[in-house]
Amino acid sequence: MKVLFIADAHSNALAARRLKEKFSGAGIGLIAIAGDITDDGMAESAERVLNELDFAEKIIAVPGNMDGKQVVELLEKKGILLHKRKIEFGGYAFIGLGGAIPYHTFYKFSLGDLEAKKVLNGLLPGTNPKKTILVTHSPPYNVKIDLAGFGVHLGCREISRAIEKFQPLLHICAHVHEAKGEIEIGKTKSINVGPLKEGNALLAELNGKMKLLKVQFEI
Repeated sequence: MKVLFIADAHSNALAARRLKEKFSGAGIGLIAIAGDITDDGMAESAERVLNELDFAEKIIAVPGNMDGKQVVELLEKKGILLHKRKIEFGGYAFIGLGGAIPYHTFYKFSLGDLEAKKVLNGLLPGTNPKKTILVTHSPPYNVKIDLAGFGVHLGCREISRAIEKFQPLLHICAHVHEAKGEIEIGKTKSINVGPLKEGNALLAELNGKMKLLKVQFEI
């Protein structure tokens, strides 16, 4: 099974189109979006991005801090909302959590530590960690993949704790554009995939073993 992980399109439908041009016909089973589909929080903007991703068999998504109520409702209407949910696909459990810990007042979709703890402690137990993929908009806290350019860590403590406790196979996150990269938390590989609007994506092949390929393309 081939899975594309993307995030931070920020209303850039052209970036989604370029991704489609690169991977259409490549047999992508699933696209998992780690938030910030839009920059304005509007359903119309999200629709334009999502329409370019029709080359995959299925799409799932969590909202980012810039995705407003309209975007969440659209994802729900389309049946692709992963926020606070577990979705089984291709023999793997995908668990999602959107939003980000408030830092700026312009955030449209925030995440609280207590909320994160409740959701993750409710969804992660009982799943096979070797077959579990956690998709969050927020990165773990106090690591290189949550460090903003102005020197502040913007991640979520409870995401860090949940990964340490439950050790899923893979954790995908976003939010801090300049902190694109990967770390390991115990046995879990945690990856900030970088913004789609700048030509970033991650391709995973999940066929018993996991093979990851970082993708960069021109827009």
